[in-house]
Amino acid sequence: MKDEEYFALRRLSPSGAKVLLRSPAAYDWERLNPREPTAELKFGKLVHCLCLEPNEVDVRYALAPDVDRRTTVGKEAFARWAREHAGKEAVSVEDWDKAHRIRDAVMAEAGHMLTGGEAEKAYLWERDGVLLKSKLDYVGASIVDIKTTSAEDEDALTRAAWTYGYHISAAAYQEAVQAVEGRKLDKWFIFVTKQAPHQVVVLKAGQEFIDRGRAKWDSAVRLYQACNEFGHWPGLASRFESNELRPPRWA
Repeated sequence: MKDEEYFALRRLSPSGAKVLLRSPAAYDWERLNPREPTAELKFGKLVHCLCLEPNEVDVRYALAPDVDRRTTVGKEAFARWAREHAGKEAVSVEDWDKAHRIRDAVMAEAGHMLTGGEAEKAYLWERDGVLLKSKLDYVGASIVDIKTTSAEDEDALTRAAWTYGYHISAAAYQEAVQAVEGRKLDKWFIFVTKQAPHQVVVLKAGQEFIDRGRAKWDSAVRLYQACNEFGHWPGLASRFESNELRPPRWA
């Protein structure tokens, strides 16, 4: 399933659940007003394409000419290039080289985990009348996610994984595969550092990680169901536990 089709489906996804749990109003706004992908997200998609769908790279991407687009000559050269590569995403030389180095690092350390399965596979299922969706990086003997990271030690990496809600995604992905295919699979992460030398760390999602993610995912599904049923998407204030300003929990 193409990304455009997947994102157009009005179903709750793990990424949507993370926004919904912060603010239903923000979720509803972003659903109706999709954000433009950031440069970081675009780079991540290039890395995924190189690792998971190498035959699609030349279809989707093209190396942009190294010209100064602030000048008339540079603008004209880029315009010609754009016409010749219509429909393809321009990638700078720097990003192109970096993405290929990351791909090489991932395949050298964990390429064996990315064979014999399906890449970028979409799952659609229903739970208690709630329509759900997920798009998984790779599904084979296990569920595998490739994540670029700036973390340089274990504490920073685990903190980032929690902050970005990877535990929620892990639980939802397991549910998706079990609901559609009847298989209960382990969930693995291939982390690779964005900065050279592009170090790779392969980690399995532990049971506590999954269980706590499932609790969050279950809460999101119930909240989504209620918001749809009543046609009301409350704002940020509804997620506050008190109307008093208190010291943060970590203080």
